[in-house]
Amino acid sequence: MVKCSWCNKEIVEGKRRTIHESCSKLKWLSNNKEKVKDYYKNNKEEILNKNKLYNNKNKEVIKEYWKNWKSKNRNSIKKTKSKYYKENKEKYKEYSENQRKKNPELINARNKSRVIKLKNHCEICGSKNNLQKHHWNYDKPLLVNTLCGDCHRIQHIKNFRDSIFGRKTC
Repeated sequence: MVKCSWCNKEIVEGKRRTIHESCSKLKWLSNNKEKVKDYYKNNKEEILNKNKLYNNKNKEVIKEYWKNWKSKNRNSIKKTKSKYYKENKEKYKEYSENQRKKNPELINARNKSRVIKLKNHCEICGSKNNLQKHHWNYDKPLLVNTLCGDCHRIQHIKNFRDSIFGRKTC
C-alpha cells in the first residue's frame, strides 16, 4: 500500500505515484503563489468567462454542492454571522433602518401577519418542513399563504424575474 506524500491517503494500486494528481496540483499552487497571481492578473477576463460557462452548464451540481456544504457547516455559519453582527452592530442597525425606510409596506405587512397562524403544511407541495409565511401582495398584509422554504424561494425568484430588477436592460 502506497500513501500520498501530500495528503497521506492511500493511492490506488497499479499507479506508480507517490502523490495524487489533484494533490500535486495543490502542492504546485501552494509553492507558486506569485506565478498564480500573475497568471490571474494577465488572464482575468478569460478565467471569468470560463467560470461563467462552467456555472451555467453545471447549475444543478453547484446548487447541490452548496446545499450540502451549508448543511455540513451550519454551526460555523451561525458563529460567523453572530460574530459579524457583534463586531458591526452600528452598521447592521443602519442597514436595518434603511431597509425599513425603503420598504415600509413590507414591514407593515410582516407586523400585521404575525397574528395569522401558519398552516401545518405547504400550500403548494404539501411539505411539513421549514414552513414560512408568504405575502403575495404587501398592500394586502392579511393575504398570507403558508409555504415551505423551497416553494417560498421559488415564488420570490419568479416574482423577481417579472419585476424591473429581474429584466435585462442591456
